[in-house]
Amino acid sequence: MVMHNTHQPTDELRQRICDLVMSGAPQHIICEIIEIDDETLRKYYGKELKTAKTIAIERIGKTVYQQALEGDSKAQAL
Repeated sequence: MVMHNTHQPTDELRQRICDLVMSGAPQHIICEIIEIDDETLRKYYGKELKTAKTIAIERIGKTVYQQALEGDSKAQAL
């Protein structure tokens, strides 16, 4: 009987993968860090791979917008 290690996604791993994607890490490096293969990464974390960069851009934009509203001239210049 062959035993396979089944990957169990956790909220912590989902967040770590989001952070890695947001920082620009390529998928093959994320696989090495998390110690899973690319098929497992795409199977369990496809949403994170697709949305993390957009979420990062949204957060940055929101922060800059708020700073501009508060009078930050550098943020206003953007």
